[in-house]
Formats: sequence, C-alpha cells, structure tokens
Amino acid sequence: MTKVFGLLALSVSLVFFTGCGASKPTGTLSGTVTDKDGNPVAAQISFKGETSTASAMSDPTSGAYTLMDGMSPNIVAGKYQISVSQVSEEADPEGTNYEALMAGGDTATPTKSAIPAKYAGFSTSGLETTVTEGENTYDIKLE
Repeated sequence: MTKVFGLLALSVSLVFFTGCGASKPTGTLSGTVTDKDGNPVAAQISFKGETSTASAMSDPTSGAYTLMDGMSPNIVAGKYQISVSQVSEEADPEGTNYEALMAGGDTATPTKSAIPAKYAGFSTSGLETTVTEGENTYDIKLE
C-alpha cells in the first residue's frame, strides 16, 4: 500500500514539475498608427499568425496601440500578417438627415474612412511583422 502511495506521489510530482508540455516563446508588441502626413489614426488592428491571432485598437489622439491576445499582452512569437480597418462605422453628426430620421429612412451619411481600403485585408495590406521574445515595436504608416 505504501508503494502505491509513493508511486502516486511521484507521478503527481512529475506532472506538476514538468507541466503538460513545452510553452511557446512570447513577446509583446506596441506601436503607432499614422496617416501619410504623420497624423494619428484611430484603427482596429488585427494580426494573424500561423498558430495564433491577436488584435488592438489604436488611441485616436496618439495612434498608439498595444497588441493583445485576449486579455494578455503576451503574444506567441512568430510571423504575423496585419490588417487595419476603421474603428467604427459611426456617421458624421453634421451629415445627419433629420427629415429621413423622422420618416424612418436613412439617417446619416457615413464618414469617409482615413484608412485606405487595401489595408482591410491580410493579403492586400502588404503589412507583416515578426514578434520575437521580449518587447517589440511596429509602427504602421498608412500611405
């Protein structure tokens, strides 16, 4: 009986100390999103890697972003394709058609996006970066 408990304790210890498998190296990534004139852009940035995805929202006043994998800033190291799209489809309040609103029709004219359409797709954006262990920076300048 003592041998059984000894073997069980040894097995549990081995699992505890070795874990369930090797973890992949991770890093963090931050940067800024700016337009062709260097002005900050509010954007939704998506990163697609071979084994993982991550995303961020850039700050509208500074263009700064920090990539997140869920709630964690630690991203699996590797090569990523990037897409950048408009944060929201909010309409310009100046362009609101209040007569149409009252009639139940179209209510506004959408704002023009500061982000060229080519950046919306991973395969068309031409943007990619490699995340390595530790801190990484990748600034995105939209042309």
